[in-house]
Amino acid sequence: MENIFRQIALDVDLRIPDGSREHKELLTQMAAPQDERQPVISQETFELLQELLEFRHVFNNTYGEGLVYERTERNAKQIGELFYAFSEELNAFTTFLKTQEND
Repeated sequence: MENIFRQIALDVDLRIPDGSREHKELLTQMAAPQDERQPVISQETFELLQELLEFRHVFNNTYGEGLVYERTERNAKQIGELFYAFSEELNAFTTFLKTQEND
């Protein structure tokens, strides 16, 4: 997903965040409408991805010591829902780009 977001940021928005908060800023950028486009993802998908991003940060920086099993399990169970929503939203976004191309 991140690579898809980066490509959209480069090709459509013509700007990509960098620095220590680049992942969070890229996610925020994809959820917001820009002059060139509609939002790539919905608010619901944004919130779920934000939660998973925070979890990834904890996972990468605690080496398992600070992980809460219930949160880990909940995040794992949400992946199917996330994949479906992201696929649908990405299809809608590509359709939007095609209509812009034809105008």
